[in-house]
Amino acid sequence: MGELESDTLNKIETMNNDINSLIDNIKQLTKTLKSEDGNSGKQGELLQLEDKYKERFWKQKQKYDAQFAGGFEGVRNSKDSFKAKVITEYSTNREVLLPISELEQKAKKVFSSKLTPAQNIIAPQTDRILAHEQNLILKKRVIGKDDVDIAAMIKKLGNSDWVRQGLSYYNANEGVCPFCQQKTEESFSTSLSEYFDESFTKDNNAINTLLTDYYTDGSRLQQ
Repeated sequence: MGELESDTLNKIETMNNDINSLIDNIKQLTKTLKSEDGNSGKQGELLQLEDKYKERFWKQKQKYDAQFAGGFEGVRNSKDSFKAKVITEYSTNREVLLPISELEQKAKKVFSSKLTPAQNIIAPQTDRILAHEQNLILKKRVIGKDDVDIAAMIKKLGNSDWVRQGLSYYNANEGVCPFCQQKTEESFSTSLSEYFDESFTKDNNAINTLLTDYYTDGSRLQQ
């Protein structure tokens, strides 16, 4: 019993010595970290460094405050906030660094008090153009009446527009052919009038109207 008790006491004493050694080590490390007054040591050095760089950051802020007032918005009146902003930007900002002169030029534009809102771009409307392209007159073959005696000649020529253009000269020449200068019979004039009947004239006018509208709306769309 005596030997066991002596061995146990020796182990307790050894453990107490280890504990005391650890306590002394903790005290020493704590003193190194923050000292007894809490204002020196490593924590004190850290505070001093933070204050040092806070002043350096603030000095730079004051140097460029006029040029970048808009960019400093929200942190212009607090050294601590400005320091935190600088540290955050340093840690997270991955933008390409630009020369100070280029930044100043950009800031003049971005934060100018003379800026005016740009008008929204009006999306072009193509409905009218598309509607013109679907006009039924484009699918219709516009020709004169087939049952008129002069129709065979016009069909042979293959160009009713040419004949129609000549009709204006024929009428202006009071029934005299503008080519041979011979007086034509009344039936010839009647045949021409019947060939280019009201339906032909209506369809032709529809084509001319479509052409004008398409040009007008097309020009407006381009503008």
